[in-house]
Amino acid sequence: MTVLGLDFGLVRTGISISDEKESYAIPLQTVLTKGILDVLLELRERESIDLVVLGYPLSLKGHTNQMTREVEDFKVQLVQKGFEVQLFDERLSTRRAQASLHEAGVSARKQKKLKDEMAASILLQDFLDSKRGK
Repeated sequence: MTVLGLDFGLVRTGISISDEKESYAIPLQTVLTKGILDVLLELRERESIDLVVLGYPLSLKGHTNQMTREVEDFKVQLVQKGFEVQLFDERLSTRRAQASLHEAGVSARKQKKLKDEMAASILLQDFLDSKRGK
């Protein structure tokens, strides 16, 4: 089974993908959200995607907000296109991505480009680990 992880944003969306055994997540790409559905349809065809894990942006206290509603609306669009979608708590994934990139010595300019797909990878890895009970 192959799983996609999405760190959905109003402008850009980070995409990650799992290996077939669902052991690890790999940052894949960052795309403009405006064309995300076309990208995902092509990825589903090419990579035989079985599930999309969509980051669910709750506040630190676990409350919903405007971005949560945007993600819920996007989930509806994905389901209408035939995707199986699971929401997964993404709190602090972008901060963790930025910290990881900083620790790796990635320049600030490159961090901006990579943070969304890295956040998607962290989100997906957390999901995969939770399925295995880690």
